[in-house]
Amino acid sequence: MIEQSTSVGETLARHSRELQASMRELDLAAVERIAGRLDAARRRGATGFVAGNGGSAATAAHWVNDLCKATRDGGPDRMRAMNLTDSTPAAGTW
Repeated sequence: MIEQSTSVGETLARHSRELQASMRELDLAAVERIAGRLDAARRRGATGFVAGNGGSAATAAHWVNDLCKATRDGGPDRMRAMNLTDSTPAAGTW
């Protein structure tokens, strides 16, 4: 909860500083490796499986939706992914 003495501007400034610090700590080489592996899986037509429990199940469903839709580039090669918990949002995308 935001304290009454904290202004919206102060809260946003703090959030911005924390976000910038997190971005500086991000392992870009690891992100590049993961992106490369996902792209290789997409190119060979592999299916990625994602699972979650509780709130993570909703995150898994959202990730599958993003993977299936955000990797469409107009060509025939698109990412195939399935949420092992629930694939309702992705129905018909594979």
